[in-house]
Amino acid sequence: VAISPDGSGRFAVATFSSDVPIFAVERAKLRKISSCVGAKKKVLSVAWSPCSGFIAASSEDMMLRVYDVGGVKAQYGASTTAGVPSSAALSSLVWVGDRVVGAAGTDVFVFDGATLEVLAVIRDAHAGPISLAAGVRNDFVSWSSNSARLWKLQ
Repeated sequence: VAISPDGSGRFAVATFSSDVPIFAVERAKLRKISSCVGAKKKVLSVAWSPCSGFIAASSEDMMLRVYDVGGVKAQYGASTTAGVPSSAALSSLVWVGDRVVGAAGTDVFVFDGATLEVLAVIRDAHAGPISLAAGVRNDFVSWSSNSARLWKLQ
């Protein structure tokens, strides 16, 4: 689950289906307001951009997609799509400024948020599978079962 940082009450969910439903909490009720479509296999992770205008989603089809969710639509198609240069799908995503950071297995990938060009690869960042959390400005945290690390993007 990823919550929109704009305070609108919207959140996106990786439901392990091929779409990303977007919900809103209105008057103490949950309502599906739209969805992001286009994945060929299960969506594994989602992340909102800091401006709340974009959602990044990774799926088992080894693709990373960015959806422009700035307008009001029932369905969003990916505005940018790129293959993941890894032997495993991205299982965890965060936005760090204008970049998307994804973890696949023991590796961390940094993508340009607009073009999805790979800007950096951190191989074997941890000994086991990695989870990610956004930090402040250009920082993010990665962790696995036995370690945690703080990274600073340039």
